[in-house]
Amino acid sequence: MSMGPVYRQNLIDLMQGGSWQAVNQDGSLQAEINPSISWRKIDLGLRFPIHSIQIDSSNPRPAHKAFNDIVAFSDDGETWSHPEIIPPVGGEDGALSMQFVPGETSWTRYIRLGVGLNIGGAVRIWSERASFDLIALRKLLDADFDIVSERPGLDVYRAYRFLSNPN
Repeated sequence: MSMGPVYRQNLIDLMQGGSWQAVNQDGSLQAEINPSISWRKIDLGLRFPIHSIQIDSSNPRPAHKAFNDIVAFSDDGETWSHPEIIPPVGGEDGALSMQFVPGETSWTRYIRLGVGLNIGGAVRIWSERASFDLIALRKLLDADFDIVSERPGLDVYRAYRFLSNPN
């Protein structure tokens, strides 16, 4: 199954055109790739709030309790934690889809996925478009912003405010 461009209203695919590294479970680079057990480390370049991750259906679907064993987030690429996952449901075209509880634990720069080697480029990492727009604007302007109040269903265009820089 080929996973061509997919467009979702109000979501951005952060993995589009991105690359990953084969790593061991502890995050170190793999010297020799094991086709049955493989971890992927993805560097998003900046810290983003992750809405969900979608993996091609050619991979076996893990049991619900195993979801936390196949995904971990990190801000520095070395210290890993498991995000809080909303109970899974089937994704589009039978794809495995993991959605994350909004909040501080859903923000990350690095993602580690424990999946087989047959995924190729068939991983999509979704972030809300409004959050992505603000992060991109912040990076372009080199400006700080803070979260006034983050909660599910929040209109982030109105909930963020720019802070003046005293320097």
